[in-house]
Amino acid sequence: MRSRLGYGLLFLAISISGFAGSLCKLTVVFDHAPKASRDFSRLLQKAEAGNPNAQFQVGLAYEAGTSVEQDHIEAARWYQKAADRGNSAAQNNLGSMYGRGLGVPQSDSEAMKWLRRAADQNNAVAQCNLGDCYHEGHGVANDEVEAYAWHNLAATTSKEAAKHRDALVKTMSPKQVADGQKRTEELRAQIEAKLKSGGTD
Repeated sequence: MRSRLGYGLLFLAISISGFAGSLCKLTVVFDHAPKASRDFSRLLQKAEAGNPNAQFQVGLAYEAGTSVEQDHIEAARWYQKAADRGNSAAQNNLGSMYGRGLGVPQSDSEAMKWLRRAADQNNAVAQCNLGDCYHEGHGVANDEVEAYAWHNLAATTSKEAAKHRDALVKTMSPKQVADGQKRTEELRAQIEAKLKSGGTD
């Protein structure tokens, strides 16, 4: 049986600046409810003009049902537009939509592709999500070392990711922890090199 990314496992970024800090909570989808835009039509105009932050916010509004009727297909469509323009929060959310099969066909490979793109831009929410996927074996084989590495990366800006990493350490051997620390440095170097070169894929 094919592993599916768990509902509610993946978290959504909700701030226009990129991501909403420390999310990594398994019981919520939104860190807090998105606020309704006072002027959705202006936001929509910006999104239609190609502004990726506005496209992300429109996607978020459609997914949450704020300012507009909830519509997962429209949410995924707007996340896709912003994600294609390199918006890491939209990439994270689009990955979550694929993982849950909301507005798009459920696809573990697409979910992991978009989460990885966001994580490669230092999006801590996506890094935490990848850590959770590797820890739980959702969409990928269970790999505690890889889970540790992604949570460890996210832990630099997320207290919740640090808690996940620390809880994971309790179940790992000293060799696994050392391998996880080594993998963290490999990932960090890969991400930094990619960011320096201007690449997002």
